[in-house]
Amino acid sequence: MANANNQEGSTAPYHSFGGQEILRKKFGFLSQLGIAFVILTTWTSMSASMNIALPSGGSVAVLYGLILSGFLTMTVALSLAEICSVYPTNGGQYEWTALLSHPSYRRSLSYMCGWTVVASWWALAASGPSLFGNMAISFLELFNTDYVARRWHEFLFCISVEISAFFINTFLTPALPVLSELALYLSLSGLVGISISLLVLTRHSYQSARSVFTGFINETGWPDGFAWILGLLQSCFSLTAYDAVVHLVEEMPHPQMDAPRTMIIAVALGTLTGFVFCVCVLFSIQDVQSVIKSAYSPIVSIFYQASGSKGGAVGLATVILIIIWFSASEVVTTSARLTAAFARHHGMPFGSIFAKNNTRLDLPWNAMVLTVAMVTVFGLIYLGTSAAFDAIVSACVVGLNTSYAMPIALLVIRGRQILPQGRFRLGRWGYAINVIALVFLVVTNVLFLFPTQAHTTGSSMNYAIAAIAVVYLFAGVYWYLYAHKHYIVPHVVIDGIESDSDIPQTDLGKGEATGETK
Repeated sequence: MANANNQEGSTAPYHSFGGQEILRKKFGFLSQLGIAFVILTTWTSMSASMNIALPSGGSVAVLYGLILSGFLTMTVALSLAEICSVYPTNGGQYEWTALLSHPSYRRSLSYMCGWTVVASWWALAASGPSLFGNMAISFLELFNTDYVARRWHEFLFCISVEISAFFINTFLTPALPVLSELALYLSLSGLVGISISLLVLTRHSYQSARSVFTGFINETGWPDGFAWILGLLQSCFSLTAYDAVVHLVEEMPHPQMDAPRTMIIAVALGTLTGFVFCVCVLFSIQDVQSVIKSAYSPIVSIFYQASGSKGGAVGLATVILIIIWFSASEVVTTSARLTAAFARHHGMPFGSIFAKNNTRLDLPWNAMVLTVAMVTVFGLIYLGTSAAFDAIVSACVVGLNTSYAMPIALLVIRGRQILPQGRFRLGRWGYAINVIALVFLVVTNVLFLFPTQAHTTGSSMNYAIAAIAVVYLFAGVYWYLYAHKHYIVPHVVIDGIESDSDIPQTDLGKGEATGETK
């Protein structure tokens, strides 16, 4: 375990976990921020969900929903950052849950949190390629009005993105930090370039400030207030997965400081860039209804309206497409590390296989293969039914929120005194921030299970709860058959002594921590 007594350059966790091979510490602060920001990719996520947010509250839901979501998400990021500064571990939420739980339910709670966060990251790994495929299909539809999109067309785009991510993570591992920094610069410069281009192209036909800042639309069939809340959820979706950097701490030289501050900066930067982009887009939209009802990706439709040129629209959208591609690769990087960490604790079948690090390639290659395989499975599900695939992607947000809520809930319920002093501390505001974060996560999780339309059909129904049930059913069966005896719950190690029981903060301060959890 890591605490305030460790030096800045203290080693990351797991350095002696069962003879586990060590990955090189290659991610500096800027590359960490690149990974966190590009995976969050708020402004590109908002561009892809405009056709959902606009009919659910209009521009007021897009703009003020993003501001509110950003503020509330920050309370979650602050809460997790505080825990991470004490326990910087690749497993993140499920290990924190174990270390903050009472011994009587530590093992089972940690195990369920582990399956929640791992399955959520697998689903997230499928969402980026899906967005890529959807936008690429829009290019074809834009240039060829006779083109009829098929599910297998989008599936091929998805798989091509995932295969490229697989090869980048396998053969360009030493270059990952540089690629992460490049993705950060590209995302920020792309935001500036696209925003300026939109404002210049539509300088004679801006929407009015009144329309942008007070315009309200409700085409959902839900009451106005509830429709606005559902529109706000699109902002929540664009501000999720900020735990990415947590699952890379073993490859950071200073995880206790860098991981917490990276999470916080990523959420702040994501909110700011998302707001700037949305303001520029909303001023530049020429016909809101055509965007809502467009057969194209919403942002492609907006670019086409602004430029009046198919080539111009595709040119601007290609920048977003490249950023989504980078994001998909970074998600595979993160998901592989998280999967390997959970496998080390024997939380999944064939854990000893998926836990291994390939020292030659400097990555958990087996875990990465599993991640790519799961994305392929999700893609095959999409070939059968798009509703099931949409449920999987929606469930990933609910799952991530649940994994964030579990360690925070333990702090609120058991008392913040169970958390040792770390390098980052919320102080007297800690309890209030934790409570706000917990309420936000619980409320949004409930709302994410609602369909976007009041009057639903079989294809428009929200089946996220079914996808979540499948994960917990599998986890429950595996727990009963194997994991209840073999799952290795993370332990605290202080002065070389393992502890199964709660260790109060005052006791933690007496000795030097080894920098390990087991």
